[in-house]
Amino acid sequence: MRIPLIFNGVAVILLYITLWVLYYFDFINAFWLIGVLLVELLFLLILLILFRNKKSDSMIIQITVVFLICIFVFDWKLVNYESLTYRVSLEADPIEVVNQSGIHLMVVKSFDIDYLQDEELIAEIFINEKQEVINLQKINNESRYKSKNVQLLNWLMNRDNDFSVMRKNVQKYLSGDTESIDRFLKRDDISGDSVGLGLAISAKIAEGKLKNNNTIGITGALDATGNVLPIGMVEEKIRIAENESYPFIIVPSGNAKEAREVKQSMNLKIEIFDVNHIDQAFSLIKRLNTESKN
Repeated sequence: MRIPLIFNGVAVILLYITLWVLYYFDFINAFWLIGVLLVELLFLLILLILFRNKKSDSMIIQITVVFLICIFVFDWKLVNYESLTYRVSLEADPIEVVNQSGIHLMVVKSFDIDYLQDEELIAEIFINEKQEVINLQKINNESRYKSKNVQLLNWLMNRDNDFSVMRKNVQKYLSGDTESIDRFLKRDDISGDSVGLGLAISAKIAEGKLKNNNTIGITGALDATGNVLPIGMVEEKIRIAENESYPFIIVPSGNAKEAREVKQSMNLKIEIFDVNHIDQAFSLIKRLNTESKN
């Protein structure tokens, strides 16, 4: 009986892998995935009762049960994401944290829509609320799975959210001299880390260590040593800057390819620059101001 039970355990694992692939590529939903896992667990528990007096056989079943329980605990929250249908990005006003700095932080309002499947109806809802939809993206199972994993990882590791990490990085880079941007750093209505580069540059202008007379849109995450890191929703931020008639926008080098493709495909006028360190952004701003005087 031991060999058939080993094959049974292998079959259970292969079935889960098959279900996971079918889920990940949108052939089944989370209810199917979790439901079949429950049926597998019930089946194995019945086998465990039947072979409880056979130690070698029951050990194989117990190992398989423990494996499935771990998988179930890891994946059951996918059900909570099943109602999400679309992610909508709305135009938001750029933020000039330091007045007259010319540095505008590019932000995007983003919402996940529950249950609604009609794109025209979703767009109409926001139009009626006088909000411009920049992008409407259908949420697939790959996105749901990644969102679940990020949430679970943050919970297990007790990690700060992206805005809190950004705040700490900017404060460390500026050596705590953040008086000019402290009010913004205390906001609780902004998420993400893409304002880090713009905030640090704004603070330097407020300190008088950098001068700028141009209107520049800026987006990019910043680590504690000044490296500029890639961010999300680049297309939306470039389009907002274009709609605001900004002549320039600075993006992370990690997003440069995407940014160029957006400009070319939409025939945008805005000039896009990319940097991989804040020092490059300082040099770029100085050059643009010198050129604007000539």
